[in-house]
Amino acid sequence: MIYEKISFTIVRQLVERIFENENNSADLKLTPDSIHRFAEFSGVQLKWRPILNWVNCFESNTYEYTDQDFLEIAFAKVKPSRGQTIIVTDECFKDKMAFSIHSFNDMIQFMD
Repeated sequence: MIYEKISFTIVRQLVERIFENENNSADLKLTPDSIHRFAEFSGVQLKWRPILNWVNCFESNTYEYTDQDFLEIAFAKVKPSRGQTIIVTDECFKDKMAFSIHSFNDMIQFMD
């Protein structure tokens, strides 16, 4: 298996460690906006790129990104690490468990 499920508690701890702020996670909800606010509060400026056609793609389902499109958007401003990658999708909020792939090189296989 290329991924395992990890609890949101563990993901929050990893995010806190990444941003070197392990004392103020009460409002860390693991949504993009929440992570962005937490990063700013921790003194970190994230390199975000807006997703064009967001409403059509994710709310209306009238547009679909390819796997390659997604990777180009997500990593336009940064180079992904080759190590562990944590993925939080909408479906993860049901059981409060995120996906963890051991190597970013497995991202396309995971997406399939």
